[in-house]
Amino acid sequence: MSHVSGRPEIGRWLQTTVSDPSSGAVELIELREHGGRLNPPGTFPVTYLVEDKESSRSEMSRWIQSETESGSRFVTLMVDLHLPKVLDLCDASVRKTLGVSLAALAGGEDMALTQSIGVAAHEAEFGGVVYPRALGHGARNLAVFNDRTTDQEISIVGAADLDTRRSRND
Repeated sequence: MSHVSGRPEIGRWLQTTVSDPSSGAVELIELREHGGRLNPPGTFPVTYLVEDKESSRSEMSRWIQSETESGSRFVTLMVDLHLPKVLDLCDASVRKTLGVSLAALAGGEDMALTQSIGVAAHEAEFGGVVYPRALGHGARNLAVFNDRTTDQEISIVGAADLDTRRSRND
């Protein structure tokens, strides 16, 4: 991974989570214990974000509507990032250097490949990994390594209801 240079990521991203603080804390603990696309179970903490684009907001709204049947309530956080070094897997030259295809990154349920990339990026002191959304047709996701970032690099600037487009600034 040392032969791949990172790039800065500056911009607004979104995270949808349950609005109940107790459930939100449980969600974060479970994500660390069970792992995710870029972090194997029991390793480093990761916050998963989606690009702030209309298509991402629409997908999130559809997801929220399908989940609200269970009685859960959700909040979408608006996050401003100023990360000095991320690994950009959306960049074809980076994928070529790593020897990984777009199809392999978007592939199914086996997350061994993406988790191994996440571990290598974490060890190389990247602040996170930008990667293509499997179902997003050009949209991007971002896995932020919480233990590799500072409060000055990540700011929650508000919360929004995607259905009504109303926003509550903190």
